[in-house]
Amino acid sequence: MQFSETEIWVLIISYALVIIMALITAVLLINNKRKSKQLQILQTSYEKEIVKFEERERITADLHDDLGSYISIIRLKTELLQNANTAPQKQADYIKSIEENVTGLSSQMSLVIWSMNVKNDSLQSLCEYIKNYVYHFLESVNFNFEYSETIEIDRVTPINSIARKNLFLTVKEIVNNAVKHSAATLLTMKINTDSNALKIIITDNGKGLQNENKLGNGLLNIEKRILAINGNIDIQVNDGTSFTLTYPLSF
Repeated sequence: MQFSETEIWVLIISYALVIIMALITAVLLINNKRKSKQLQILQTSYEKEIVKFEERERITADLHDDLGSYISIIRLKTELLQNANTAPQKQADYIKSIEENVTGLSSQMSLVIWSMNVKNDSLQSLCEYIKNYVYHFLESVNFNFEYSETIEIDRVTPINSIARKNLFLTVKEIVNNAVKHSAATLLTMKINTDSNALKIIITDNGKGLQNENKLGNGLLNIEKRILAINGNIDIQVNDGTSFTLTYPLSF
């Protein structure tokens, strides 16, 4: 079967059109996939920003309540101090209470600033903040302190603001309880990491948890904060008390 020259050109043009249409379709599909991927990236980025915003909203609400409590006590004690009939001993007590709450307010403001700053969302920042707080606090009460860390991962590993805040407040609660109730003379802290988790081990050489009721809401707060960030806490009592806080690291 022979084709005329006209029929041959018609076939060539038809094949060319089919190839062009196929190329156009392929290009459109590739562009659509790229746009879809870009939209997914934007959506993921948006969702992450929403989560961060919600985290900071929760932090703000929590810390606002704490700051309000300090301010209320300071205002109340100031008003009582202004009473002309207040006995000298009571005045001294009120002044001491005001000083303590001003210190607490200052500390809480520092925590607010540190918690809200996204530049601090890292393992490095958390370790430094905890170490500095515990060192200065124990130094002020003449308490011996030993610190060590073994970091086997990148120090800029991200740790979100909620986890940072809860881990710090948990450490603070444990250290305060050791000073107040353990009759210890030494507190050691070890911060270790591997590819899966962060561990903070706090041990004192005191008398141990002979009566957990003494700690009251302290232990409840500790457990609540750690569970809220999907962490775990283990308490061992031997020659003193040892707390091991474990926080899973996600990448």
